[in-house]
Amino acid sequence: MASAVGLALAGVLLPALTVPSGAAAQSEGYVEPPRVSVAIGMMSARGTEFESGIAGVIQLAVEPGRHRGVLRLAAGGDGRSDRGPGDFQEVALLYGRRGQGIGPGWSVSAGLGLMSFDDCPDLGDRPIARRSCTTVGVPFAIEAGTGSHHIGLSFQVAGNLNTQSSFFGAGLIVPIGWMP
Repeated sequence: MASAVGLALAGVLLPALTVPSGAAAQSEGYVEPPRVSVAIGMMSARGTEFESGIAGVIQLAVEPGRHRGVLRLAAGGDGRSDRGPGDFQEVALLYGRRGQGIGPGWSVSAGLGLMSFDDCPDLGDRPIARRSCTTVGVPFAIEAGTGSHHIGLSFQVAGNLNTQSSFFGAGLIVPIGWMP
């Protein structure tokens, strides 16, 4: 009986312990499941048309292997729309690369984003209710963090380069998800 249990355990544990990793895994056709996380955070933001403010960020990241795809939603500004674009909203798709390891690790990504501003500087002659504008920009993010398989803490520098009012910010985000 003990030998049957031992053989059964060996039959279950041995394949799990010999799962290939790294280059061996790729050569044998093993595909690591993608990492998926949702992150929320706050950052100090600064723009070309506003002095300083706060931005909130929510992002969904999918990371198959070392590739990183991110859907980012951001909103923020200085809250004083009488001296520039004031508040902004961003929807962005980013692609980049990430480092290997457990938890958030590090990543660098850039992409294409849609920015909306509540008060555009070049539309000053319009009534206040019609001064909003939308533009396309180039979002970017550089992130470094630590954590476990399911939750982490990351420092992120992010921004969006565009024709209306580029911005950048730095702050902390908390990713939660599957990050083996």
